[in-house]
Amino acid sequence: AALNRIMLVSGSGQSARINTTLADSIVVKVVDPNGAALPNVSVTFATTSGNVSPTPRSTDAQGLAKVRWTLGTTAGAVTLSASATGAGPLDVSARALKADSVFLSAGGSQTGRVGSALPQEVVVEVRDKLSQVVMPGIAVTFTPTAGSGSVNNGTVVTDAAGLARTTWTLGTTKGTKTLNVATVDAGALSLTATAL
Repeated sequence: AALNRIMLVSGSGQSARINTTLADSIVVKVVDPNGAALPNVSVTFATTSGNVSPTPRSTDAQGLAKVRWTLGTTAGAVTLSASATGAGPLDVSARALKADSVFLSAGGSQTGRVGSALPQEVVVEVRDKLSQVVMPGIAVTFTPTAGSGSVNNGTVVTDAAGLARTTWTLGTTKGTKTLNVATVDAGALSLTATAL
C-alpha cells in the first residue's frame, strides 16, 4: 500500500553560529498517497545537534508543521530528522559555524614613533575554520602588553565581512611592542610593531 509522505517545504541548507537559532523555521508538509495535505498529524523532530521546539508538532489545515531549530555546540554539518506515523523520516541539513580562526588582515609589523598612533589600522578577520565562512557579530579584544601603548577600541564586534579594527598608539619607550588579539572561540593572535 502507498504510504503518506513527509516533504520539505523550506528551511534546509541554512548556516548559523553554534548555540544560536536558525533564522528561518523548518517547515515540512505531510501528504497522503494522492498528494493531499493531511491536517492534525503529529510530526516528531530529532536532531544530531541542539534542540527543536516544539516537538512533536501537529500539522495545520494545510498539512504543514513548522519548528525552530537551535543548533548545538558542535561545528560542522548537522541534521534534523522529521517523521510522522506512516511517513518519513525526512532529513534536513544545516551547518553550524564556529568562530575558530582569527587572521591578521592588515596593520601587522608596522613602525611608528613612540607615543604616536601607527599609520595603519590593525584589522583582523574571524572565520569558521571548517567552511571558511566569515563570522560577523564576534567580539574581538585588542590588548597591548605592558608598555606597548593603547588602542582606541579594546573590544570590537566583527562587521558583516567578519572584520574588526582598531588604532594602536605605541607606548613611550623605543623597541618592539606587542598587541594581543583574542576572541571567545577563535583563539588568539599576537602582532608586533616597532617604536622608534
